[in-house]
Amino acid sequence: MSKTILFISERSIKDNSILEENLESKLIKITLKELQDLELYQILGEKLYNEVEEEIKNKIADPNYIIDSEIAVLLNRYIKDFLVYGVLLNIPTSLNYKFTNKGVKNITDANSTAIIGGEIENVKRYYRAKFDSYRLRLMVFVKTSCGVGNTSIAPYSTGWYLPNRVNAQKIVTARANKLGRRGF
Repeated sequence: MSKTILFISERSIKDNSILEENLESKLIKITLKELQDLELYQILGEKLYNEVEEEIKNKIADPNYIIDSEIAVLLNRYIKDFLVYGVLLNIPTSLNYKFTNKGVKNITDANSTAIIGGEIENVKRYYRAKFDSYRLRLMVFVKTSCGVGNTSIAPYSTGWYLPNRVNAQKIVTARANKLGRRGF
């Protein structure tokens, strides 16, 4: 299994976000890897993703290597912000909940306590808005500038399938029953 190449560093994420300096790097790296694998790869497509990864590998191998200018723009102006806000969106759950041999715990500096359900969702909604903006910006850039990628990715998946067919008879009957009238 090859080593995963992270497109931005932990240092870059901390410098460009509100994450604390003492935050465990393992959590950041795991979240970043998941984000690259599950979101960024889908947006860039295999070919462009591999090109970016190859440029980063070359830069790691030779610090004097100059990354291709188009890839550098893509990395610095689009991918970086996308990944920073993606990490901020996805890391609250990892920070608040730990899997232990005693079950799932909400761990704080002082002790383990229960969190009010809405608190973590408010934080996630805040970062979801920023993440979605950077995501859309990245998708538009990749589609227009590189001519690749997938801009038709659904932003959320609920697991529900709603057919696009309207059954007028069922709607009329349901409304009639609801209002106490007889259907057709």
